[in-house]
Amino acid sequence: MRSLVDDAGTEHALHYLDVPNAVCLARLHARNAEGNHAFQVTDTQFEAFAKHFVAPTEDEGFHIVWHRADA
Repeated sequence: MRSLVDDAGTEHALHYLDVPNAVCLARLHARNAEGNHAFQVTDTQFEAFAKHFVAPTEDEGFHIVWHRADA
């Protein structure tokens, strides 16, 4: 991703939504229930992704905009 920003030679902002997995799952369930998306993510798929996810760090060279929420 960083190379895309560098190649484009443009300003950027990486928005990171820092919320607990339980909140993400609740939002995912609500989105799936709406039925407006062709693809619905299962809890198993979410967990498979979440176990590998690492929050971004400043040393990656991104301008990170943190959005923190407890719920």
